[in-house]
Amino acid sequence: MLRPENPLAPPKVHLTQRWLPALALALTVVSVWATYVARWSEGGWSDRFLAGFQFAGALMFILMAHEGGHLFAAKRHRVEVGWPIFIPFPWWVGTLGAVIGWRGLPRSRMGLLEVALFGPIWGAVASVLVLLAALAMGEGTGDGLLGQPLILKLAGLLSGRAVAVGEGDPLLFASWVGFLVTGLNLLPIGQLDGGHAARALWPKAVMPLRWATLVAIAVLGWWWPIWYLWALIAIFTGEAPQVRFSPLPPEAAALAILGGVCWMLSFIPMPW
Repeated sequence: MLRPENPLAPPKVHLTQRWLPALALALTVVSVWATYVARWSEGGWSDRFLAGFQFAGALMFILMAHEGGHLFAAKRHRVEVGWPIFIPFPWWVGTLGAVIGWRGLPRSRMGLLEVALFGPIWGAVASVLVLLAALAMGEGTGDGLLGQPLILKLAGLLSGRAVAVGEGDPLLFASWVGFLVTGLNLLPIGQLDGGHAARALWPKAVMPLRWATLVAIAVLGWWWPIWYLWALIAIFTGEAPQVRFSPLPPEAAALAILGGVCWMLSFIPMPW
């Protein structure tokens, strides 16, 4: 999630900005490892410790790829941003992801589009790599209780067997979380990556897209009530910022299509 600050304020470098990202990253790694060991792993303690390291390494690889995509695009368009602050949260998978504070805004719609979409695209690619590693190690043969994104169904068709996320599948579970994060972040609403992309692509249609998304979330919430919580988070974080109007180059369409494909392959209507 991207959180723009006041673009007119001069950059401020606080002491906490030097050590806080590193400390938050370290605490998040510990939180992810400990949460997986306590909640999701099975077998003896040695097996559970090893599985925890596999899951934590894979999930942090995916999340750091996501944030790295944002940082790369920001540097490419000379947007000053802070280091990502990972959020440790010892529940479910041990983290709430990360936030990046902008100290400026892109100078064009294409800049905003790239900063918004490079993150989830890079994260989706990292999730696919972890998925391939999981399949190579024979994971995904159990009776999974989690909802399947389209890409897992395609992986099952290509591998000739059903692929289901179950206990004892640390890499496959990490890839599943990565796809879940990608699908949620690409929703065209609020400060989510999809909200920034929608602002860049269709600046005059942001509010209709917002309400259409909220209606869709309300419908999905009938079967999975946690969608209502996600809608509240998206609403209270505000709207994506406006940038200077500028025509989009032809490659913007290709990037938007790629982002749409990532969303379709990753989105999980009812995660569990």
